[in-house]
Amino acid sequence: MSPSPADFSEITELLETKKLYEETEERHRMKLAEKDEQIQALENEIAELRSKRTEESDTMEQWRSKVENAQSEINRVREESQQKINVLNERIRELNQQIKNGGGKAASGFFKR
Repeated sequence: MSPSPADFSEITELLETKKLYEETEERHRMKLAEKDEQIQALENEIAELRSKRTEESDTMEQWRSKVENAQSEINRVREESQQKINVLNERIRELNQQIKNGGGKAASGFFKR
């Protein structure tokens, strides 16, 4: 029995279908590889952004800490200054009172009245 032309054309058609399937499969693999690369790039970008956000958060906390320290230092210096001013004002009142009451001490020293 010799092969009939119908059998050969069927084999040719099946080979053509196989070739098209393999080409389609290869394109699909290439697309998947591209998508995998894109996914990897996006995952890397996400990791980088998270790292930057963490660094910025740490930096922000450091600045907040510095601001709080500066504010507490300002308040401390303000309180000390106010205490010194109060002491000096009291001393001025005492000296003014002494002047009004007659000077207290006899004039001595280089600048006598």
